[in-house]
Amino acid sequence: MRVVTVLGSPRRRGNTATVLAWSEQAWREAGHEVERYDIVDYIVRGCTGCYACQRPSAVPSCAQDDDANLILGAMAQADLIVLASPVYCWGVSAQLKALLDRSIALTHNYEGGSEYLLTDRRVALLATAGGGIEGNAELMLPPFERWVGYHQAINAGHLLVPACTEPEALSDDLAGAAHAFATAVLSAAPALGA
Repeated sequence: MRVVTVLGSPRRRGNTATVLAWSEQAWREAGHEVERYDIVDYIVRGCTGCYACQRPSAVPSCAQDDDANLILGAMAQADLIVLASPVYCWGVSAQLKALLDRSIALTHNYEGGSEYLLTDRRVALLATAGGGIEGNAELMLPPFERWVGYHQAINAGHLLVPACTEPEALSDDLAGAAHAFATAVLSAAPALGA
């Protein structure tokens, strides 16, 4: 199975990166190919609303010349996509939000038909928060679920991690939870090949 992870944190070695790495390790140990995109290493501008992407195409076709098409193309080829972000104002980071906005290029609605390049792809959310889950991290779930539904993808699950301070303070129990999350999102995808 090909797993594509998108780290939306501006901190390459922060809490989200640490928890995501534990899950990635579990996927690799299970024999799956894992490809990570640290969003801060790429240029992904905001969507301009030009709708040039809304024409028939087998690949993402955003008219902007930046790195979004590269990442979106990898997502379209993945069996499992994991979006990882710290909680910023009850949602994903601005860096990841720009990519999610640009993901309209993964759908093509044109006269005579529609294409959804993420149809039946499994998508999971991993989020870390400095505060709690209730009234905070849990508020990320409705937009995530709507995004997955819009793309006709499959919600493979989520891991919300509250009360994060610094990566070195993350517990072994949390490492176990990250491994369990990795296993759960794989078992939620029985129709996919290895």
